[in-house]
Amino acid sequence: DEIYHDQSGDRPRIGSTALKTYMQNPMLFAGQYVIKTMPMPTPIPAFAIGHAVEALVYGWGDKVITSDMATATSKAHKEAVEANPDKIVLTTKDYDLVHTMSEAVRNTEHYKVMMQTGAAQQVERIHMQDFDLQCKFDWIITDPNPAQVEWFGTGNAIAIDFKTTDSIRGSYANFERGVRTYGYIEQAALYQIIHFENTGIIPDWFWLVVEKDQPFEVQMFRADPDWLTLGRQRVRDAIESLQARFKFNNWANTSERIETLYQPAWETNNQ
Repeated sequence: DEIYHDQSGDRPRIGSTALKTYMQNPMLFAGQYVIKTMPMPTPIPAFAIGHAVEALVYGWGDKVITSDMATATSKAHKEAVEANPDKIVLTTKDYDLVHTMSEAVRNTEHYKVMMQTGAAQQVERIHMQDFDLQCKFDWIITDPNPAQVEWFGTGNAIAIDFKTTDSIRGSYANFERGVRTYGYIEQAALYQIIHFENTGIIPDWFWLVVEKDQPFEVQMFRADPDWLTLGRQRVRDAIESLQARFKFNNWANTSERIETLYQPAWETNNQ
C-alpha cells in the first residue's frame, strides 16, 4: 500500500480515488496530485477495517495487531500506529470486530471457491503521456478452475473486489446504494480498462461484501455488464478530459460565465 499510494514522483499515479476526485473537482485534484499544494485526504477508520478484514481473510493475520487501547484518539494508540508502519493497528473493539467479520467470510462457500486459485493485491499500471493509470485488484483469477467456472458462471478472468458495509440489505445506506454513492462502478470500469490494455481481456467483476454489524451477512454480487459498459465509457471520457487538462494546464472548476441553477426534477415531481 505504501508503494502503491506513493505520489512523491514527478508523474501522478492515478487510481480510482484520484480519478473520482478529478471527475468531481478538477481544482482539488490538481492541488493534491499535480501542484501538490493541498493535503491528501486522510483515510477514514472504515478504510483500516476493510484492509484488516482482507488481511485476515487472505491469511495475513500477522499484519493486524491491536494497540490494546479503547479509542483511536488516545496517545498510546497513535504511538502504536507510528511504531508499526507495516501493520494495521486497531483498537481493541475494532480488532475483535474484524476477526468476527473475517470468520463470517471464511465460513461461506463464496470464499472457499474463490480461494481455490487466484492472487491477492495484484497491481497493474498503464503509462500515459503525463501520468500513470493504476489499479490494485483485491483478488483476481486469471485462469479459473472448473469449480470456479461453475460457481461464478464464467470461464473468463474474474476480478473480486472486497467491500465492507454497514448493511447489505436493511438500512437506507445499504450496499446497493453504496455502489452509486461511492463510485464503485467507475472503480470497476477503470480496473477493467487497465487490465484490458495489459492483457486484451476484460475481467468479469464481482463484489464480496461483509457487514460490519449483526448479523454479519456475507454476499457475493455480480456487476451488471450493461452498467459496466456505461461506466467504462464515463471513465474513458474522464481520462480523455484529464489528458486535455494536462496538455493545456487548466484546472479551473468553472468558467467566467455566470451559472444558472435550475429546479431539480425531484422537487418538481413533489409539487
